[in-house]
Amino acid sequence: MQAHTTRTGRGAIALVAALAALALPAAALAHDRAEDGQRPAGARPALGGDHGPRGEIEGQRSGAGGQSAAVRPQRGGKHGPSAAKVAAKLGLERAAVRTAMRAAHEQVRGVEGKAERKAAFRAALAVQLGLTQAAVDAAFDAIRADTLTACVDRLLDRGIVTQAQADAIDAQIAAGELDAAHAAIKAAKAAARAAAGRA
Repeated sequence: MQAHTTRTGRGAIALVAALAALALPAAALAHDRAEDGQRPAGARPALGGDHGPRGEIEGQRSGAGGQSAAVRPQRGGKHGPSAAKVAAKLGLERAAVRTAMRAAHEQVRGVEGKAERKAAFRAALAVQLGLTQAAVDAAFDAIRADTLTACVDRLLDRGIVTQAQADAIDAQIAAGELDAAHAAIKAAKAAARAAAGRA
């Protein structure tokens, strides 16, 4: 009985030794790869940190305040088109246009009336950029025309306007009748909402 136990114990020891011998090359290989900057086999890629793919993307996006101005979406909203769009139309650097737009906004902060404030802003921006008022107006009008055209395309795709209506609005945009085109788009949307309400 004692001999059997001894043989069993020796067999277990031999098995453990064999497993350890097999594990050593794998551990050594993982160590070598780690020293070479390679990821060990079977290791999952890092999703965070400074060196992982997500870390690199976040590092490009973040800066002071969490997101750098270089990659932050420049939205127009109630203050008009973005600096990126204005820069593209004027053929200028976005950073320079963004700085000029901020300065122009500060200059017209106390101006009363939407139309008056818009005109004052464009005039101030032209001075900031060293351009004529006509050049700035043309750039802003071109951006607005692009926006209206894209809106007509969406309404047509969704079946809110017919092809004939879309063509008519496009003709207004091409003629520079942007206010009329805007009014036609608003009317088409209102008609669609009313029809949906009756359905």
